[in-house]
Amino acid sequence: MKIIVTGGMGFVGFELCKKLHSLGYTVHSIDNMSTNDRDFYDSRMVNDWYSTTSCITQVSKDFFQGADIIFHCAAKARVQDSLKDPNDYLYNNIVGTHRVCLEAMKNDSKFFFISSSSVQSDVELSPYSQSKKISEKIMLFNGFKNNIIRLYNVYGEQMPRRINTTLVGNILNAIDNDRHIELYGDGSKLRDFTHIEDVVDNLVKLIDKDYHNVIELGMGKPEKIIDVIKASGVKYEKKKAKKFESSESRAMTHNHNKFDIKFKHNVIDFLKNYSNGRKK
Repeated sequence: MKIIVTGGMGFVGFELCKKLHSLGYTVHSIDNMSTNDRDFYDSRMVNDWYSTTSCITQVSKDFFQGADIIFHCAAKARVQDSLKDPNDYLYNNIVGTHRVCLEAMKNDSKFFFISSSSVQSDVELSPYSQSKKISEKIMLFNGFKNNIIRLYNVYGEQMPRRINTTLVGNILNAIDNDRHIELYGDGSKLRDFTHIEDVVDNLVKLIDKDYHNVIELGMGKPEKIIDVIKASGVKYEKKKAKKFESSESRAMTHNHNKFDIKFKHNVIDFLKNYSNGRKK
């Protein structure tokens, strides 16, 4: 079985490729490595599935030929960054998804679109969120029957720490370098977090399942931002709340049992263990 993973050098895409390869699948990946974090990419260059460096809109059509399954993970990410360059985000994410969608139709590939929790919490607030929502519509308009997977604040030890990172990435960087982080607002906002191992394990489960639902890969048990920071033990400096931040992030879990979606990790324990491990 041939599986293509777009964005295969990114955090989620790389770990998904690694898991699929370990299970014996033939894996091919594409990534334009656009975040300019060379240390992050250099650690991933030696593998058995990396195929090409290219933008999705420019890759040869032959790349997708014969693909049984496509996991479309590639996208320019982060809400705040998209506010600085909205046109680039809209073009890359929407046109890229449309291109992959057409190739999946042409090759009769099973197509999974990796979307974002932001389409639930702040779709009207940022170009990134809008690009994901429109991409979901592209899926539906082309008959892919909701093969849409929304991810919720994915974290893990191998996540980006310096460029294009998230709250947990900033916390890990602060722990490693004995620094403080900046807390925007009072920290009372809720976020649902998902460990990368849980994301990958659950994505692999979906390969052999037929379904017609949006699946939200989050625990449905959000934590306050301030509690996440305190669990890590890092110091923080309060700042004025940023504009365009969602008030809550909570996954809908009503169809998890149907697809055997399960979670083994939680972010509080992860950060406590990580911090304690660095102190030894």
